Amino acid sequence: MTMRFGVVGCGGAGADFADAVVDLPGGRIEAMYDPDPARLRAYSARVAGRPATSVAEVVEDPLVEAVYIATPHHELAPVAVSALEAGKHVLVEKPAALSTAELEALDAAARRAGRTVGVMYVLRHDPAVLAARNLVADGALGEVRQARIQTVIDKPDDYWVAWRADRATAGGGVLLMNSAHQLDMVRFITGLEYASVVAEVSPSEGVEHWAGAVYRMTGGAIVTLTASARSSGARLQERVELEGENGRLELGGARDFVDVHLRSPHAALPAGKWTRLEVGRRSLYRAAVADFVEAVPRDRSPAASTAEARAALAAVTGAYAAAENGVRIALA
Repeated sequence: MTMRFGVVGCGGAGADFADAVVDLPGGRIEAMYDPDPARLRAYSARVAGRPATSVAEVVEDPLVEAVYIATPHHELAPVAVSALEAGKHVLVEKPAALSTAELEALDAAARRAGRTVGVMYVLRHDPAVLAARNLVADGALGEVRQARIQTVIDKPDDYWVAWRADRATAGGGVLLMNSAHQLDMVRFITGLEYASVVAEVSPSEGVEHWAGAVYRMTGGAIVTLTASARSSGARLQERVELEGENGRLELGGARDFVDVHLRSPHAALPAGKWTRLEVGRRSLYRAAVADFVEAVPRDRSPAASTAEARAALAAVTGAYAAAENGVRIALA
C-alpha cells in the first residue's frame, strides 16, 4: 500500500504528519510548501522531499497523489479545493473550513473530482475512545442520558498571535481549537447527533478563551461543556464523562484507560464498583494517516469525512451563534 504525498504547511502538525508517513510502508512526501523559508528548508531536509515555491506547485506536481494540508484555518478549505481540482486526494487538518457552507463546497468539489477527503479528527483512532464506543454500542451503559466535556488548558501568550488571535482567520478560540475534538468524540462514541445548543462565551479581544455550552442530542441526551484556554497552571485537562441509565464511563486526559461503573453487571464488567479497562496507547497521527491511505483505494470514507467534520463544526459555530444572539440554536 503506497501513497505519495504533497504537504502544504510544515509547522507542528506537519511534523507529526511527517513522522507518521515515515512509519508507513510505501509512504513518501514528494513535495512541500510553507511560506516560512527556514521552516520549509528544515522540513525538506527532514523528509528528503522537494521544497516548492508555491501551493500551486505542490498540488499540481504529477508525482503527488494526495495533499496533506496544515495551514492557518482560513486557508484550509481553499487549498483543499485547489488540490481536488488538480485531481489529488486530500487529508486536511481540522476544522477543514471556517463555516459549514465552506465545508459543503469542499465536499461538492470532492464529489466532482471523484476524490477522497479525510479530516484529522484523530481522537477517533484513540484506543480508549474506541473502547468507550464499543461499550456504548454493546449496551453496557444503557441509554445514554448525559455527557460532560471539560477542556481546561493554560496556553502561553505567544500561542495567541498572528492568525490564531483573529476570528476572521482562526474561526474561533478554545471551542474551535480544542473542544471541537471532544464534541466530535462524544458524537462518535454515542452515535447521537447534536440537535440544539445554548451557550455563553466570555468576551475577549480576538477569539474566546472561556466558554460554556449545553447541547441537546437526538434522543434527549444532555451534553454540558466547560472550556478554558487560560486556566492558570493547568496542564492539558481534557475529560469526557458519559452517563447512561445503567452506569457511566470516564475518559481522562491520559486516555490509555477507561473507567467504568455500572448499576448492573454487563458481560465481564461487575456492578457496584469502578473497573479500569487498560487499553494502551498508539500514535493517533499514524493511525489516521494509515486509515486514509487504506480508504483511498477501497473507495470508502476515512474515519473522519467531510460529513463528520461538518457535524463537529456545526456544533461549534452553533454555540457561537447561540452566545451572540442569546437564544437556543437548532442544529438538526
